[in-house]
Amino acid sequence: MARRKPRTQRGHARRPRPDPALALPRRVERTVLHRTLRRHVETFVEEAQRTARPVPAFIEKELRAFLDCGIAANGFLRVHCSGCGHDRLLPFSCKRRGFCPSCSGRRMAEGAALLVDRVLPLAPVRQWTLSLPFDLRFRLGMDHRLTSRVLAVAMRAILGFQRARARKLFGIVDGRGGAVTVIQRFGSALNLNVHFHSIVLDGVHFEDEAGRARFQALPAPGRGELLLLVETIARRVCALLEREGLVDEPDEEESRLARSCQAGAARGVSTIGPRAGRRFRRLVGEPPERARQPPDSCRAAGFDLHVGRRIRGTDRERMEKLARYALRGPVASERLTELPDGRLKYEFRHSWRDGTQAVLFEPLELIERLVALVPAPRGNLVR
Repeated sequence: MARRKPRTQRGHARRPRPDPALALPRRVERTVLHRTLRRHVETFVEEAQRTARPVPAFIEKELRAFLDCGIAANGFLRVHCSGCGHDRLLPFSCKRRGFCPSCSGRRMAEGAALLVDRVLPLAPVRQWTLSLPFDLRFRLGMDHRLTSRVLAVAMRAILGFQRARARKLFGIVDGRGGAVTVIQRFGSALNLNVHFHSIVLDGVHFEDEAGRARFQALPAPGRGELLLLVETIARRVCALLEREGLVDEPDEEESRLARSCQAGAARGVSTIGPRAGRRFRRLVGEPPERARQPPDSCRAAGFDLHVGRRIRGTDRERMEKLARYALRGPVASERLTELPDGRLKYEFRHSWRDGTQAVLFEPLELIERLVALVPAPRGNLVR
């Protein structure tokens, strides 16, 4: 009787042992932000329903998608190197644009590289930052149409200011400027603060007598010129609001919670949970030495216009840093810590003028702040 061959020699390959590097981790290390939402998001949803203010569908989807972001057990892509044979797992991300630190960081890096490589020309630029009054920040919280119109008013004023200076200083009649604007919705304390970061060409393009395109750089604007400009922006935006009838509140029932959270986040007041109606707690230290308003910033009627330093067109590294700063996400995970009593402390990168160094949140208060930062669907934040 013939001897039977081993199983591995009968045309059946032995199943390879699993690579420890590819094994899914049994315990996924989660950040304080992820752990807080995992524990309290259901309580937040129930509390909102109890107060007859249900969570909008797009916000609840944002909260739940964040809990699955970056966890390999929920799906991953296996990347294999044919040269060295090394494998790496790439977990799926939530691809949301509200508050996820991982997706915000990836979008920041990719967007900054795109702007520097494909959009911004080899010309000097400056950063122009326009901050808005508190009531207007709340009004623009979920109204992307009004946000677009306010931004258009501001950019027409800034680019018109550049053209007027080119005509006055160099006699250029048909000068054209350009800018890339990022609509940021957050402040340093995770508060609702809709403002505009614009990377503006520090000059104008024009055609010479031979029909060739030329670029004429402009000197830095003076403080008096900036003051007139910010007054012009404030006057035109106020005229726009009067024509709009101060923007009627939306009638959708599902937007009541989002509007309430945005109003509280803009004014620093909690609107849900046991501390509803009370201001958020802060940690105050010694005021910084340089607490006065910077010389290149002007304010009028609650509008604040700040002009940054000039960046040469050939300094692409510094220009990319500026683009990354404008495109950064609202939450820095490393600055959020959990205290022994269960409260959450979010530290600032720079102290406020009154010495405030951090804010303290209850878990539901933190989720309330995050809800206010989620933009409404179909609203572009880069213009």
